[in-house]
Amino acid sequence: MKAHSSLSSWRRRTPVIVLSLAGFAVALTLTLFQVGVLDSIWDPFFGNGSRKVLTSSVSQALPIPDASLGAVAYLLEAILESLGGTNRWRDHPWTVAATGAVAAGLGLAALGLIATQALVVGAFCTLCLCSAAISLTVAALAAPETIAAAQVLRQRHHVKIQHKHRYTAAHSDRHTSHRPVYDTATDPNDPASEVKAEIFDIPRDQPVSEDDRRADGSTGPRRRPRKPPPG
Repeated sequence: MKAHSSLSSWRRRTPVIVLSLAGFAVALTLTLFQVGVLDSIWDPFFGNGSRKVLTSSVSQALPIPDASLGAVAYLLEAILESLGGTNRWRDHPWTVAATGAVAAGLGLAALGLIATQALVVGAFCTLCLCSAAISLTVAALAAPETIAAAQVLRQRHHVKIQHKHRYTAAHSDRHTSHRPVYDTATDPNDPASEVKAEIFDIPRDQPVSEDDRRADGSTGPRRRPRKPPPG
């Protein structure tokens, strides 16, 4: 129980919020360079590598700077992490699920960014790698709470299905129970027998002989039609 109570604690969520805001600042800086607001980009390790990465055909494949997508994702992660109380994994699991989805997207994008720099562009960008490290850390920190919220949602889904099945069974029983079932050939209490007697003028106290039953092909006892009076 103590482990669960710490899943949504501010002690765990505050580092994620801080890292997300730091990632937003890094992504915003990269975006400003891509749109031409900044003439140069800081890179103490790879020299001109950052310029090669940020001006490569891969980074320009989208109609908008790819770094701007990271900035939006980081800001959204910070906002989602700040929503809800310390029991939000149980009280608001969909909020936690959305937070985890954004964090997972950041982590996958970070892996793709690293692979693209190494295998496609052939150069590295210091701030890009910093952003990737932040994304992977955010995804790792958000994972436990997201898993717990997913379990809550799964349990609620199972309970909802069980309630639906119970309601369907109860509704079916309400319509089928206490419904009298008559053998119209033998039960004189069958309401339909009175209608048949009135339509076919069948006396209810006159049984059908065995020979008539065989000729008619029926197996159960029935009533013999009343013969018309001689005319």
